[in-house]
Amino acid sequence: MGLVLVAGCSLIAFGPSIMLWVVVVGKRPALVIIGLVGAFFWLASMAAASVLWTIVPAAQDAWLLSMITGVVLHGFGRLALAKVYVKTEAVINEAAAHAAPASNAHGSSGRYGGALGAEGSGGVGEGRGERKTGDVPDQPEESSGLLRLNGVSSSIAAGVGWGLIHAVIMVGTALSKHMGPGAAFSPSCPHVPSVIVSALSAQAFVVLDLLLMAAAFAAARSGDAGLMSFSFGLHFAAALTTGFNFIEGGCTASLPLLYGVVALAAIALTRYRPLKSAMIRLRR
Repeated sequence: MGLVLVAGCSLIAFGPSIMLWVVVVGKRPALVIIGLVGAFFWLASMAAASVLWTIVPAAQDAWLLSMITGVVLHGFGRLALAKVYVKTEAVINEAAAHAAPASNAHGSSGRYGGALGAEGSGGVGEGRGERKTGDVPDQPEESSGLLRLNGVSSSIAAGVGWGLIHAVIMVGTALSKHMGPGAAFSPSCPHVPSVIVSALSAQAFVVLDLLLMAAAFAAARSGDAGLMSFSFGLHFAAALTTGFNFIEGGCTASLPLLYGVVALAAIALTRYRPLKSAMIRLRR
């Protein structure tokens, strides 16, 4: 029973991240690096929140204050990651743009030199020396953009890395406690094993992390302060739902509300025109 429960909860918590990692992130080394950087920024944000919680005694006794601190630091961590990406992308694209003319000029001189040599040979070698332009395959024009990154796939990679390490921290301890026989329960959900509640919460936050990372990337590129404020508000609302876990039977309210916030974020990012326009700009 323990292994079956752990396996099922692992799929619930880590399934979306692993699927996106295999299908999207793992196919390009650049996206793998971005995913790892996303995980690092989450750890850095959490470390900053932990340090602040330690040195501010008031935050240790006030759940709401510590929650707000964590939301703010994670929000700025996402924005910092997006800013670093935008600057790095600009540098890579500029380098690729400068490399393209030199590459094209080198290829053109080689082709024309061969053609002139063929014309000068004449005589017996004329038939062998003549060569049509089509006989020499041109280098693909896209070669100068091989290193260029796409904002949508990069935001997914960063969100996957961010969400995966988030899920590991949220549910990892609970999974280790359920490796043996039996199951642990908490007062907030006395009829459902706590590892299932943790796995469902982790899954919701993984999806939310992907959406908020996409919003951060769009805001970093467009400079839209309203979009970033909206993402802060969504994260705050999601974190606020976890407060019901401090009361008996609170999971019956916290989980539906949490998934409701995730649904709201998904609808807003795909339907609301200003947010949709910002997401479309990521593809350029």
